[in-house]
Amino acid sequence: MCLDLWIAGQETTSKVLAWGVAQLLNNENCLDKLYAELDTAIGTDRLVSVADRPNLPYTNAVINETLRIANILPNNVLHALTREVTVDGFKLPKGTAIVPQVSAVLIDDAVFSEPKRFKPERFLEQNGANSLARCDELIPFSVGKR
Repeated sequence: MCLDLWIAGQETTSKVLAWGVAQLLNNENCLDKLYAELDTAIGTDRLVSVADRPNLPYTNAVINETLRIANILPNNVLHALTREVTVDGFKLPKGTAIVPQVSAVLIDDAVFSEPKRFKPERFLEQNGANSLARCDELIPFSVGKR
């Protein structure tokens, strides 16, 4: 079981990195902004650390947008309803097995405008503060407590 979790983590990480590189190579403006932020905040004489995260809003926005557009987990693991719900007129009793489709949210034009376009700016505050915005709809690994 531990090996399965380790391999699953590796696969997820490598897929996200590949998607990120592909998106940045196809969006030179985003790559330039990312490089400029890293050069300004970090420079060339040290490595990035977790402590730098608050100072890298665009970098974090690129990561969020990569997780959104990569959609590496379109169908999630089996869950069960904790209470009765009605969906489109269908009553589903408590305990009903469901498989959440994360992709339905991540590519929904009503949630993310131009969902097929790589736009890290969608995850930045729109008030000019140059800070990372909270986005409850970004659910690349599903919802709920971990």
